Formats: sequence, structure tokens, C-alpha cells
Amino acid sequence: MRKKITSIFVLTIVALSVSVLTVSTAADQPFMRAARNDCNRALGFFRHATADKGGHRGNAMNLTNRAIAEINLGIAYDRRHDSDFDSNDVITSDQPNMIKAKDELKNARTNLERATDDKGGHRKAALKLVNDAIDETQRGIDWDRNH
Repeated sequence: MRKKITSIFVLTIVALSVSVLTVSTAADQPFMRAARNDCNRALGFFRHATADKGGHRGNAMNLTNRAIAEINLGIAYDRRHDSDFDSNDVITSDQPNMIKAKDELKNARTNLERATDDKGGHRKAALKLVNDAIDETQRGIDWDRNH
């Protein structure tokens, strides 16, 4: 009987530990994680977009991948440094995937802006890359409309 009670006690402690870790992980860098998810969704839309848009789609994808790398570095930096948490808006039929990708990048920008400052400079670098990817995406949309 004593062995059974001890086993139940140990299992309860393990279950509580797992639930605490799950909550901690979910709360860890919510805006940075959301920005990374937005960037990944943007990449998915880029992959489904037609042609290369004069090279701009490929450039935007490269910038987005670099932004994701910076976001990952910012998350890792913040964990090590124990911080506290803290022009085509309508989808048109001619460029739906590029416009959706740009919208996701804008969401990423919003989440990066809402994330706590610094992160060893990685948040700021990711924000610049996301802004560059937005601009490059727009150039691709414009290029495709004119060619």
C-alpha cells in the first residue's frame, strides 16, 4: 500500500512538473514565436505564388528566412539573458499568394514590434529583414503586374 501511495505521489509530482513546463514554454517569447509563425506562413504563400516576379519573390523569401534566423537567435539570446516578457490590404485575384505572404510579414512585423526590446540586437535585425521582405514582396507584386 505504501509503495502504491509513493508511486501515485511521484506521478502527481511529474504531472505537475510537466504542466508547469508546458505553461512556461507557451509563455516563453509569445510575440517572437508568433512573428516566426507569421514568417513561416509567409514562406508557404511565397512557395505557392507563380513565377519569380523578376527575382523579387526569391529575394523576399531569402529575407524572410534570414528574419526567421534572427528571430530564433533573439529568442535564444533572451532566454540566456533572463529578460522579462513583456498597399494591398485586399486580396486581389492577380496576386493572392504574394499579398497573403505580405500580410503574414506585416503580422510578423507587428509581433516583433510588440516583443520586448533588445534580445542582443536580433529582434531589431529581424524587424529590418521583415521590413525589407515586405518591400521586396511589393516590388515583386508590382513587377508582375507590369510584365
